[in-house]
Amino acid sequence: MDAFLSLPPQSAEIFERLSKGLFISHNNPSGPTQNYFELIQKHEETYTAYFKLIGFQLEKGKGYYYFSKPETKSQIEDKLEKLYRYLDSLEILYMLLPELGVGDSIVIPELTSKLDTDPVLKQKLMKLPLKGGVDAPLERLSLLCKNLEKESFLSMTQENPEQYLVLDAFLYLIQLIKRIDAHR
Repeated sequence: MDAFLSLPPQSAEIFERLSKGLFISHNNPSGPTQNYFELIQKHEETYTAYFKLIGFQLEKGKGYYYFSKPETKSQIEDKLEKLYRYLDSLEILYMLLPELGVGDSIVIPELTSKLDTDPVLKQKLMKLPLKGGVDAPLERLSLLCKNLEKESFLSMTQENPEQYLVLDAFLYLIQLIKRIDAHR
């Protein structure tokens, strides 16, 4: 147990973030989160053992970490609902930016013409259930990106013009979709 007393000082912040269902991505440019990945990577064995001891499984993807743990039926249903929203969001993003990948930027104002000229895309975006009560397509796209930022898949890098960086954790969504496709 003495080994756990020497956890890095930011362990509480790391646990708080991961326990909320968020990801820690290697390429996140924002504040302390950037340092968390390196801390986990440096002390991965200690963190894995410690988190397991308190009922959490530290998982590692390509450039990101997250928690997994046994879930109740209602938690699984909530997760599936969230997954459906992710699928719809990803469909819209890939309709806008077919080559979108980790490390790429999404510059909201640059997508205006695509939204204006593609009625199917515009309709899908307008039907997407987003909280915030915005009706203009560009505002809805902005809200979609803000939601993905809250879930730790994107990071806002610039406010004017509004711009987001695609984080490593985005791969988690892509891998989920590939697993679903493989089981069809």
